[in-house]
Amino acid sequence: MPAEAIIDLGVPAAGEPDGEGAPGEPRPPSRVAAAVVLVLLLAFTVAGSAPMNDSGWRAGQLPLAAGDDFALSGDLLMVAGKSTVTAYRVPLLDVVWTLAVPAAEGYSLTRAGDLLVIGARNGVGRQQESLVVTAATGLERWRHAGRLVPVPGSDVLLAVSDVRSTSGSGRRVTDVIEGIDTSGARRWSIRLPSSAVVAPLPAGEFLLVHDDGTAQIRAASDAVPRATGELPPAAYAPDNPRLIGGMVVLRHPGDNTSRISGYDGRTLAHRWSRTVGGLQSVDRCGDLLCLGTTIGVRALDPVDGSNAWVSQSWRRAMSWGDMTVAYGRPTGLDAELALVEPMTGGAVLDLSAWQQVTSVTDDVVLAHPDAARGVTLVATVASDRRSVRVLGAIPAASGGCRAGGGVLACRQGGGILGVWALD
Repeated sequence: MPAEAIIDLGVPAAGEPDGEGAPGEPRPPSRVAAAVVLVLLLAFTVAGSAPMNDSGWRAGQLPLAAGDDFALSGDLLMVAGKSTVTAYRVPLLDVVWTLAVPAAEGYSLTRAGDLLVIGARNGVGRQQESLVVTAATGLERWRHAGRLVPVPGSDVLLAVSDVRSTSGSGRRVTDVIEGIDTSGARRWSIRLPSSAVVAPLPAGEFLLVHDDGTAQIRAASDAVPRATGELPPAAYAPDNPRLIGGMVVLRHPGDNTSRISGYDGRTLAHRWSRTVGGLQSVDRCGDLLCLGTTIGVRALDPVDGSNAWVSQSWRRAMSWGDMTVAYGRPTGLDAELALVEPMTGGAVLDLSAWQQVTSVTDDVVLAHPDAARGVTLVATVASDRRSVRVLGAIPAASGGCRAGGGVLACRQGGGILGVWALD
């Protein structure tokens, strides 16, 4: 099943935040719905464009009001309006089902196996209720107060309550965590003494980190701890710590600088720590851990923290699917944007003519504006990974694009959702 991803073409969707991060730094990945969601905007100079043919790749268009949301999962495009959620089959956009939903300020759409979780949000983005339906039919299964978090490899969803502060909503949880199976039955519950961070792990497990640093790896099926350990104070969030190469990798403060530590993913035993100056990003690149710093990228073996390679040509490197992309420093020595070999950091394909990039399964979708024609060109990396295949153009005002199921869907002016075939 194609993974859902996002291309940010510079026009934020209504109600979406502008994002966070240091000025000039690529926007960090964000998690949207059930899939890993990734957003990066690079303000590099366009170095020309390839010949292209505009015709034959548009699949169609749908009405989409400013406050509506949409998601792509498998072969379904789902659109959440003020009072309904409608599923369309892509690329033909045939209506599969329509479901009436309670009025809310906004909705999130999350795929969890055969289920679709429709989250009703209030005006500050806090999820207040989750409606669970069968994705293929739209048949309502059950409802639950609060937010539901899918766990890969498990039929149990984590029912959590976000902290009530605006800054912590969606990042930390409080009160009680419950395990809910696909029928809506509660299997277990954990009372939290204070706020905590919950991070789903592969193989049907999740990491629970309490405010006091106590951490457990628990099975989603029964919440029984598989491992227990102590983690240092840190800005805990869904992306910190993270699991890379079987290791739980944590970014946390050190003496006047940042520290990266690795903990065994099965026992939570501390394995290594590194002090890193000027740390700006922590990402997976292939089987390695790539640290973006003010002077370049340092790639580490996540098992023992040893250096794999160091490059001053890049300022960030990260993997999407089975490809790794690197971003040049403002005064970079090599290409400003490129596919790279993750084990060495060496450039494989120069992509510096393209301003935005994201992944869709094994492809990389690229975009840059053509000001003279008033459009944005869209392309993918060819299967040989040595060239770029231009697909066509979309209106320059398009934004908030998402890709999956072999299509690209983007908001357009005038309340329109445009859909284009990527194949």
